Amino acid sequence: MPFIETDILFAFLNSEDKYHNIATRIFTEIESGIEIHLPSSVLLEMELIYKSEGRERDLTEHMVNLLAFTGLNPVPLTPEIIILAISLRQDYNLSFFDSHHVSASLQGDGILISTDKAFRSIKGLDLMNPHDFISK
Repeated sequence: MPFIETDILFAFLNSEDKYHNIATRIFTEIESGIEIHLPSSVLLEMELIYKSEGRERDLTEHMVNLLAFTGLNPVPLTPEIIILAISLRQDYNLSFFDSHHVSASLQGDGILISTDKAFRSIKGLDLMNPHDFISK
């Protein structure tokens, strides 16, 4: 089961985002029975961004709407994810949250749906462009 990254959630929630249509198609797939993992680090990153923008009321609504998708499966943060995230930051110079998203994916099936090109060089990660995911 693939993992989904923050950029896809933001694209889904923002109709002005250039990836909104493809993100909406992904969530249509989730609604129709496809299952996707959601690293808990993605939820924490969203919370931090919304808080920094003074939009916590929006976050509550968006979080409730996202978690209503039964095929979107939150994955808890574990010590193993944290340890691998530290290594990923050292080896690939990833940001704090990106290292956790990738680590969670690598602890699972290694497939991450994202538009972030920074993940291309990560050994063992199958980075999947959202368009490729939809056409599968």
